Amino acid sequence: MRWLVNEAGIYCSVPARKEAVSVEHRTARLAFARRYTQEAYDAEFWNSVIWTDEKSFSTTAAKARVCWRPPNTRYAKENIQEQRMIGRSNVSFHEWLWAGGLGDLTLIKRNLTVAKYVDILNGMLPSIR
Repeated sequence: MRWLVNEAGIYCSVPARKEAVSVEHRTARLAFARRYTQEAYDAEFWNSVIWTDEKSFSTTAAKARVCWRPPNTRYAKENIQEQRMIGRSNVSFHEWLWAGGLGDLTLIKRNLTVAKYVDILNGMLPSIR
């Protein structure tokens, strides 16, 4: 049976995984990106930008599923397995970078609250100056 499906150009693959994003959020992200790709934002502007990110590593196992799809359709909407932020977070980190180089990697204990985030940002400032 599998060879018949393969002959039709459909193969068993692991689906791409990404965060679920609403249409409104997707539209807002695109508008934000378009706003900052204008020529008015030159190298001097981008040299003053600080990029930050948080990453959590979870103890729950990934539930890999398979999907049957034609070649070169990995990122087609119907072939993407959306991720929900479910699971117990084991360890989280915050990192940052800018034109001057990499910043510090900070361990986040428990949940990242507004107060903890402000403390992390305040800790970044001496490194930037």
